[in-house]
Amino acid sequence: MKKFTLILISVFMMGSLMAQTGLGPLKSYNYMGSQANALYSQMNPQPQTYSVVSQQFTDKNNKVAQDADDFVVPAGKTWNISSVTVLGNYFNGGTGNPPNFGPADSFIIQIFEDNNGLPGATPVFEESALQYSELNGVFTIAPTNPIQLMSGTYWISVVAIMSYNEKGEWGWAWNKDPQAGMEFVNQDPNGALDGNPWPASWAPASTTWPGQVQYDLCFQLDGSEVTTSVPVSNWAIVLGVFLIGAFMVVRYRRTLA
Repeated sequence: MKKFTLILISVFMMGSLMAQTGLGPLKSYNYMGSQANALYSQMNPQPQTYSVVSQQFTDKNNKVAQDADDFVVPAGKTWNISSVTVLGNYFNGGTGNPPNFGPADSFIIQIFEDNNGLPGATPVFEESALQYSELNGVFTIAPTNPIQLMSGTYWISVVAIMSYNEKGEWGWAWNKDPQAGMEFVNQDPNGALDGNPWPASWAPASTTWPGQVQYDLCFQLDGSEVTTSVPVSNWAIVLGVFLIGAFMVVRYRRTLA
C-alpha cells in the first residue's frame, strides 16, 4: 500500500513539474513523410524526445506560452509555403475519467523576420483558427493562402488553441539532431504557465532549459520555390547606355584618326 501511494505521489509530482516547466513527457515519433522535396525540413527527432508547450489557453483569458524556431530562405529565392508540418503531442490531461488529452481546437501560425537573433516585434504573417490533420503526432496545418517569403532569416511559431482544464497541454516536439541555425526561443508574456520559469519575452531556450546539446524544434515547410532576378535600377540602365555611347564615340574617333 505504501509503495502504491509513493507511485501515485511520484506521478502527481511529475505532472506538476511538466505543467510548471512547460516540458512534455518523453515520447517517440516516427515521421514517415517525404522530406526530399520540402522547402525546409528538420523532422528527425531522436527516440524518446521531449515536447515544449506552445499553446493559447482558452480558459486562461487566451494567454499564450509559445515557441519559435528559425529558418532561412536562400538568397535569390522566393518561397510560397502551402503547409506547415510539426511533430507534437498532448499531455497533462484535462477533466474526465480517464483524462482528456486534446484535441486542439485549431492552430495559430506566425512568422517573424529576424531581429538580431530573435523574432521581430511584429509578425510578417499571422493566421489563427487554422484547421489541421493529425496522425500519430504528425500535425499538418495549411494557411488559407500560401505564405510568400523573400530571401532572408525568419522565425516560425506554431501555437495550439485549446482549454487547459478540459484538454490539457499541447507540446511541440524537440528535435535532437545537430543544431540547425540558432536555438529555438520561447516566451510567456502573461504568465500562462502558473509559477513557471519561462521568460516574459523571447529568449533562447538554453535560458529555460540549460545543459542541453541541441535546441531545435521539429517542423517542415512545403510549397514551391521561385528564383527571383535582381532588379536593375533606372540609374543603372542610364549609366550603362552612357558608357556604351562613350565607348562607341571613342572607337569612332580612333577609326577616323
